[in-house]
Amino acid sequence: MVNDPRGANAATIRDLVERGYMVRTRSDEPMSTVKNEEFSRVDIALASGAQMVTTDFPTVGMAARYDSDCVAELPGGAVVRCNPVSAPRNCRDDKLETKSSSR
Repeated sequence: MVNDPRGANAATIRDLVERGYMVRTRSDEPMSTVKNEEFSRVDIALASGAQMVTTDFPTVGMAARYDSDCVAELPGGAVVRCNPVSAPRNCRDDKLETKSSSR
């Protein structure tokens, strides 16, 4: 768990992911990032390679009580994507399965 993906922590997250660790980071902590509409943290978290990026604002409108339009989601509203750090070079987002298959 590396809560803040910014600064030197970005290299830490990348290193951990490359070594096979499962990493969780945050996209909007502390709350001042939302109140001050500092949205770059979402992009930094998503680019970090962390397999889990947690947020208190996963859908549009949830930050409205803070007079903010912050939403932390994958580009294009996707539900899955290839990991920007650890995915094989031939990984394609559009070929990933988004639901489990029944057997």
